[in-house]
Amino acid sequence: MLSEELKSIGAALEPLLGRVRADDAQLVRICRRNLAAAADQAEHMEALMDCNVAAAMRLTDRPPLGHEMGGY
Repeated sequence: MLSEELKSIGAALEPLLGRVRADDAQLVRICRRNLAAAADQAEHMEALMDCNVAAAMRLTDRPPLGHEMGGY
């Protein structure tokens, strides 16, 4: 999912911190913080999507309503 991808990108940037100049390292830290925040938001949205999918699936497990069968 998206949240895992964002976390993975943030983790991949970590080794750069010891190999770049101090001002560049600060930029990498900021990017990692922003990626972590985006991952948290994505996780929240993914949880909402999972709930909505589960609710939608429950709707398909019920008998059809009268108007869905062509009646009124």
